Amino acid sequence: MNKTMNSSFLILLFLMLSLAACQPTTYKFYQNTSLTRSDISVIKTNHDFLKIVEIDGRQIVNYISDYSNSHWPSIIELNPGYHELKIKYLGYQISSLFYSFKKNKSYILKHKYEGYHLVFYIEETDHIPMSP
Repeated sequence: MNKTMNSSFLILLFLMLSLAACQPTTYKFYQNTSLTRSDISVIKTNHDFLKIVEIDGRQIVNYISDYSNSHWPSIIELNPGYHELKIKYLGYQISSLFYSFKKNKSYILKHKYEGYHLVFYIEETDHIPMSP
């Protein structure tokens, strides 16, 4: 009986950890904690290997964490305005993208190939869920 309970507990623990790893992580790139959804902009990426590593020269996470994709946020909440994003694709290519984000808007960072060139761009989108 005790062995069965231990096995069930381990299976349940594994499932909980697996589900937690699948949840999108959110990074709040603003200081004022009293801001509401209508006061900020939200951006996410459309690909697991497309990461925002810096905003306005401030690192999101340590570059060494690149080996664990779970540390990179998939959703970033930020103040509206003009920002410089450093983008990392497939773990090696870093590019800069400048964009003016609007208040109470959501965006998706995307990429595409034009010939042999990789191009990053941002599209306005429907509402992206915010962190609790």
